[in-house]
Amino acid sequence: MNRPTPTHIGIDVSKPRLDVHIPDHPHLEVANTAKGLEKLFATLKNVEAPHLVCESTAGYQKLLAATALRNDVPVSVVQPARVRYFALAAGILAKNDRIDAALLSRYGATLKPVAMVAPEPDAVALRQMLEARRVLVELITDTNNRLEHAEGFLRQTLVKLLRSTQRLLDKAEARIDKHVKESPVLAAKSARLRQLKGVGPVLAGTILAFLPELGKLPDKTVCCLVGVSPLAKDSGAKRGKRKIRGGRGAVRKVLFMAAVSAARSNPVLKAFYDRLTGAGKLAKVAITAVMRKMITVLNRMLADPDFTLA
Repeated sequence: MNRPTPTHIGIDVSKPRLDVHIPDHPHLEVANTAKGLEKLFATLKNVEAPHLVCESTAGYQKLLAATALRNDVPVSVVQPARVRYFALAAGILAKNDRIDAALLSRYGATLKPVAMVAPEPDAVALRQMLEARRVLVELITDTNNRLEHAEGFLRQTLVKLLRSTQRLLDKAEARIDKHVKESPVLAAKSARLRQLKGVGPVLAGTILAFLPELGKLPDKTVCCLVGVSPLAKDSGAKRGKRKIRGGRGAVRKVLFMAAVSAARSNPVLKAFYDRLTGAGKLAKVAITAVMRKMITVLNRMLADPDFTLA
């Protein structure tokens, strides 16, 4: 059976409203609220195979994306820089909300961006808990840095702040652990991920919350999503230095720390790391390779229940 051709709908997102370009339809403006989205999705019922395309806009696109996923409407959240380069290549120099919405529609129809994968409902709540943990960890780090040179009343205040923040962090980590254990889906996936030595509860939880595509997409695609694929920079006879760029920072930061640990404690990954450094690779380059190998193995572990770590 042939699937209908998607209708790529460009949506320019701002804090107060959404500017919507539906091909062959009048321009639509709705409030960026639950009520405004009800109006939008009521309109989309009359559109064949709608596929929403919007930019990542300081978090103001999250309500739209979440509503689309709940309504089983494909949605792609793309990087603003890519859309701007596309506009320049197409010779579109003018810019306003209506033009941007039409541009996003054209971008989607031309480049066909991959739709978001809906996370497990329990993973959505886990993401909020991990965000809270991240804020607390950063606050503890910042407080410790200030404490090094603090004296008198400032030092007393920072010590109290540090103690209270540590208590909050302990509670947050306990709640994260409880949430994962009480969810059959998350518990099973977390246990599977942690079969790879070097993967702890924080990395497993971060992957479950921020990388729902793991196990559902090819290895190379997942590595690009995380941002651990080195990008070529060659021209003619010149061979530039390859670097990683972009990707999901929340996953990559935790994966980096796990890779450092795995390069010491996991016999297979340690041998891999030692072989690279022994061949003259920089330590950071070797760790990046370990990160890429880890995410590839984890992707295969979730994709295939029979995949074993030989």
